[in-house]
Amino acid sequence: MIDENIENFKIYLKDNRVGQSSINLYTQALNSISKTLISRDLIKKDLFLISSYQDIEKLLKDYMSQDDLREADKRGHRRISAAIRHYKKFLQTQTSEVITNKIINKNKEIELENNSWKEEELRASVEAYMDMLDKYLTRKKFTKTTYYKKLSQKYGRSVKAYEYRMQNISYVLDKNQREWLKGLKPKKNVGTNIFPILQKLIDLYFPKSNIVDDLNEIKQQNITETQKKVLQDARIGQGKFRKELIKLWEGCSVTGIRNKQLLVASHIKPWKISKNNERLDIYNGLLLIPNIDKLFDIGLISFEDSGIIIISDQLSKQDLINLNINKNMRIKVNLENKKYLHFHRLYVLKK
Repeated sequence: MIDENIENFKIYLKDNRVGQSSINLYTQALNSISKTLISRDLIKKDLFLISSYQDIEKLLKDYMSQDDLREADKRGHRRISAAIRHYKKFLQTQTSEVITNKIINKNKEIELENNSWKEEELRASVEAYMDMLDKYLTRKKFTKTTYYKKLSQKYGRSVKAYEYRMQNISYVLDKNQREWLKGLKPKKNVGTNIFPILQKLIDLYFPKSNIVDDLNEIKQQNITETQKKVLQDARIGQGKFRKELIKLWEGCSVTGIRNKQLLVASHIKPWKISKNNERLDIYNGLLLIPNIDKLFDIGLISFEDSGIIIISDQLSKQDLINLNINKNMRIKVNLENKKYLHFHRLYVLKK
């Protein structure tokens, strides 16, 4: 073991462009000082058996605290202290390589682990995460471990594996500037093949609606033409849905502006994932002027159950001034609005 460490030390010196004569002098110096330090009971074993650079650092201080040894080093042009410093750097390099190799091996293990996850299992993980996030934001009690254990029993992985996967989900949410669950700090080793799947599954909770697609979806439904017409009108903010919103709110839900030409019938829970009865429920609607409608639709503002406005951090102070938005704005919330507002805060509002 000693001979192996000496050879590795020599290789290290050579790699760092130390001349052969100096390599021999440093090696001899360390052998010599090792015997001296053992004889003075400053070390218990050969210096070349010490693997911690912190111990070598302490050894150098102990060595230099001995007056006669310090003087001997001075007379020898500080060759001994230089040799000890070189050996310390050598051990630091060895430690760094070990850590690097461990990281590389760990990343390989993670990648192999990622490759074995099926979409069904990832979907179940995202569903569990979103359920926990819902409870967290609504201040309901839950235990993360309970969710992990259920997944573990169903799919056969360790509880720890699901905890790590939940942290991956936090990472994807964070990349999308969405709220993530406290206690599940984002971890980025998601896996190149896993990230797009998690992104797709998470996008289901944050749908991006398209009027053309939504109108086509209505056409495909197995309902009467009259029902289709009602839904189509509601989707484009016209017809009975709009009329009932005007009757309910009498003007913009936020500013009170009554000019009907400026009012947009806006859904609180996005049309894309609402059921037909929710799409026509006037309590799933707000009457808004265009700038506020746009902010609400893309999640840059939302409202508390008390009606107080919530403003995303993505809006700058100048944005608020230009858009005439302020923290004192509020709406009058009906009891029936609350379930839809809760959904909007959880799945649409951006951080």
